[in-house]
This record gives sequence, structure tokens and C-alpha cells, in this order.
Amino acid sequence: MATLGFVGVGTINSAIVTGICEAESFEGVRFPLYLSPRGAAKGRALKEKYGDKVEICRDNEEVVSKSTVVFLGVTPPVAPDVVPQLATAATEAHLVVNLLSTLAIEACAEMLGGKPTVVKAVPLPSVASRNGTTVVCPPNPQIQQIFAQLGSAVAVDDQAQLRAMQTVTCEMGPLYATFEAFHEWMQSKGVPPASSAKYIGSLFHGITHESARLGAQTPDAFRHLVAEQTPGGLNESAIKQLKEQGVFETHKAVLDNILARFEAKK
Repeated sequence: MATLGFVGVGTINSAIVTGICEAESFEGVRFPLYLSPRGAAKGRALKEKYGDKVEICRDNEEVVSKSTVVFLGVTPPVAPDVVPQLATAATEAHLVVNLLSTLAIEACAEMLGGKPTVVKAVPLPSVASRNGTTVVCPPNPQIQQIFAQLGSAVAVDDQAQLRAMQTVTCEMGPLYATFEAFHEWMQSKGVPPASSAKYIGSLFHGITHESARLGAQTPDAFRHLVAEQTPGGLNESAIKQLKEQGVFETHKAVLDNILARFEAKK
């Protein structure tokens, strides 16, 4: 059984804590979950909501000393100051999950004095509802088990693969912006805002559910889904128009630019 500690209680660590505490059962984890005082407001809210399942520690070092698995969720700018302070409490028995987007495994391990094992993971806020997909590098059965219970986990062998997959997460915001464009367009056609929002959210929930199901079965899932659109139909027409406008190539160019940012900071 792992004892979990959370250094930095921001959006992602709060989501992980929420997902674990809200589950009817959670294998391989012992309560309470230990939270650092960083992100005090979110920490207090989690304590008020989950009671004895959560304990707020006096400092980050206490989080590490009471835990076997530590989720490192501070922001990149403060990492050079915060992470080395954990080295005094970290041991070879610890497993540290590096959640910082631009902090490489090797750099994190060096800051921690080279003692604990460091694994990098890229969860999204949807782990709070146990619907998140998390990339883990390198493969680690214990961490994969935790994130599998928060949705699903995909393990990759090296950080180049992880950075490519991490880059695609930047499309979350544009996807929401696309939904907002649909929402505005439907309202301009007389659809009430409440009906429009409910319909768009539910429609794409169903569509992405199908893509997740097929994506887990075959690497050709998306080519298959595109090919099955009715010839001459509305969906095929929309694909053609967007392709002619260069939309899909623009997505690839954006991903190249975001990946370059990760590469520059690795």
C-alpha cells in the first residue's frame, strides 16, 4: 500500500486528490493523503470536503517524510527553490511523480539529490472525475495503477515520446474554443443558450467516447472513423472544406510550435 503526498496543491494535484477521495474504493493507496501548505486555499477546501481522508502538513518536508509516493505539482518558476529543499527528506525508497510540464526527469532527480526514483506524468483536470488519460514515463506499474483508476494510463519508454504526447494536450483549449464557436453560431440561429450548451457538450461527449473505444483497439481508429463518413454526405463535405482551408495542417503547425517550446526548456 502506498502513502501519497502532494507538494503543491494547485489544479492538477487537487484534481488527483479529488479523484482518489471521490472513488468508492481505490486500490493500492492508504489514507490519509498528505498535502503541503502550498496552495493553502485549495488544501483547506479539500480538507473541509474529505475530512480524515486528507491531512495538511506543516511544510513540504513533512509531506515527503510521511509519504512513499510524492506528487510534485509546484509551478515551474518556483521549482528551483522548492524541489532541492525536499532532498533532505527524500530517500531511495521514495517514488516521486514529476508533474511539471517543463522539468525533465534527470533535472528533477538531480534537484532531489539523486536518491528517489523519478517518474514523469501528464494528467489533466479530468482525473478529478476519473475520466482522465495520463501519460507516464518511464513505465511504472505502481503509478500506472493509480492513474488507471483515475481514467486510463498510457506508458511510454522515453521523454521524447512523452513530449510529443504532452504537446497534444495543448489542443484542449482550442477544442473548447471550437465548442464556443459552435455555441455562438447556434445561438445566432435562434437556439436558446441552455439548449445549445447542453447539446454541444453531450454531442461531443458521445463522439469522443467512441473515439476512445476504437483508439484502444486499433492504431488505425481515426483513419477508419474518417473513412466511414457517408460519401457526398454532410460530414465528408465539412472535412473537405476544412482541408481546403488548411485547418488540419494548421493544427500540425501549432503542435510543432508547442513541441519546440518544450524542447527548448527540456
